[in-house]
Amino acid sequence: MGIRTKRSMTSAATGDKPIASETKTTAAREESTSSVVHLTNALVNCDDHLGEVENENLELRVRNAALEQQISAGATAHDAGRQSPTQALEHCGEALSDAQDQNQRLIDSNTSLLGLVRERSDAMEIAQHAANHDVVTDLPNRRMLPKRLRQAIAQARQHQQSFAVVMLDLDGFKHVNDQLGHPAGDRLLQALARRICANLGGGDSVCHYGGVQFVLVLQNISESAAFGIVESIAQQVATPFTVEGHAITVTASTGVALYPRDGRDVARLLQVADKAMCLRKPKRDHALKIQMAGHPATTPPSSL
Repeated sequence: MGIRTKRSMTSAATGDKPIASETKTTAAREESTSSVVHLTNALVNCDDHLGEVENENLELRVRNAALEQQISAGATAHDAGRQSPTQALEHCGEALSDAQDQNQRLIDSNTSLLGLVRERSDAMEIAQHAANHDVVTDLPNRRMLPKRLRQAIAQARQHQQSFAVVMLDLDGFKHVNDQLGHPAGDRLLQALARRICANLGGGDSVCHYGGVQFVLVLQNISESAAFGIVESIAQQVATPFTVEGHAITVTASTGVALYPRDGRDVARLLQVADKAMCLRKPKRDHALKIQMAGHPATTPPSSL
């Protein structure tokens, strides 16, 4: 297998810097939900306006057709001798002026229509991104994972390759929320996502499966190479994070499933990876330490 090049998230540096300036917190979740509702209403309004503009365009086309008939009738009347040349010219001039006015209205209406189409397209794109990505980490979410796995399966079948599905779960993460609050927990997840992405190759992907779980899809890889990447990620996760001046040390439990050895469909691969992760998960939540600013490091109480 060739050398796997690393990549990082486009929205953040791979280095681990203090991340107190991150803006996506729990409050952002509520704002995102409100934004989706707003976008949905905007789409409905756009549809209503599009219908009105289309009806107006149809009406203007009908009027233009009538004006063309009037011009034609004026010319025919002149040819038949029922109007003087001056009267026929005046009649055609009036009809032409009306047609020009109607055409200008049609141009203005079409311009408005194009603006509404662009607005609707932008709103749909934003709404679709919000539906398919996690609001905190901006990674593809649980809804997108089956699609990514189906694509990986199709590619592996076509090229007769293997790929790995890695389930990763933080140990004892709830203590971060309990002691430092949910905004700090969100920032820790963002920093974790950056570290994970820094270890992925160009064809690999990672999804925020939900809560503190992530699923990695490592393309065209052997079992030993997959475990090497998982070990590298585990080491980086264990390196202390800096959140709002606090040093937080966490560990992660991981499970690996290999296609096609462990499964040939989405459900089976996720099941095997999840089971492997659960078997490696510590029985007690003792793997998290928080170095509070100005205080000695503390280990949250263990729970069965």
